[in-house]
Amino acid sequence: MPGRSSKASSSDPRKMSPTEHKGACLCKGVQYTLAGEPQTVVICHCPDCAASGGSGFSVNAWYAKENVQVTAGADLLRTYEDIGRLTPDNTVLREFCSICGSNVFGTAPQRPESPVFVAVGTVIGDLGPEFTPKKEFYCLFRDKWMHPVDGASSDLSDIPFPLTKATWRETETTS
Repeated sequence: MPGRSSKASSSDPRKMSPTEHKGACLCKGVQYTLAGEPQTVVICHCPDCAASGGSGFSVNAWYAKENVQVTAGADLLRTYEDIGRLTPDNTVLREFCSICGSNVFGTAPQRPESPVFVAVGTVIGDLGPEFTPKKEFYCLFRDKWMHPVDGASSDLSDIPFPLTKATWRETETTS
């Protein structure tokens, strides 16, 4: 889970360093700050991520837990324990705003060292190249109208979930 702060940050977003980003849910009740650049940015096409985001896929920036700080609305966050349909040993704790329903964060509790998955759509402002997707997961479920993302790998070898090699093969496609 991301770090929690009891009071909002008073820093002006226009004066933030280039490697610090602010984000918020749709109603702005939950707000957060990200320190540094994401470890990676992932598009996930699995049915669970698609359903949680209300789209054909989700886009998440992975950050070390210590680099994600909730600055307002920690009390508004609710957690849904999503036991994966594709791999039942793949649980994601999805945190969302209890007012507007925005998906904000996710974590993989079976791997304490795993990053926080930050929903990129909640990051405020123009996003630089550090938010370009580097990986695509579960490409087998990619909507037929969607093309592979240029430069994004479908290699699952460093995914922070206990997936088996059989699961990798089932979810990859050739481009």
